Amino acid sequence: MLQELKANAEKWVSDASVTDHYNLKLHRCFLEVQVIKNRKANIPGGPGEYLHRYVSDAFEKKMYAQAIWKLGQEPSLVCEATLPSGEKRTCTTTAELETLVKIFMEH
Repeated sequence: MLQELKANAEKWVSDASVTDHYNLKLHRCFLEVQVIKNRKANIPGGPGEYLHRYVSDAFEKKMYAQAIWKLGQEPSLVCEATLPSGEKRTCTTTAELETLVKIFMEH
């Protein structure tokens, strides 16, 4: 069963990474997950490689930021974050996303 799951995942995931960071200012540990998925089905951006990027609390599993991009294209299909203050933000460019991710993954 595990081998079958792995074989199926390799069909649509071409790369993945996980980064953890303890934010001293916010007193929380965050995870940043980046997965590049090969999409062949009819989806809003069409077939191709998509970057799925998430930032969540490592223990509470609360999602603070998420983005989905077709590689090499902007704007994003999805890009949103909930700041530590509770304020919701959206973005359309990778530069805007980087600014939002830094709130959690730096300091």
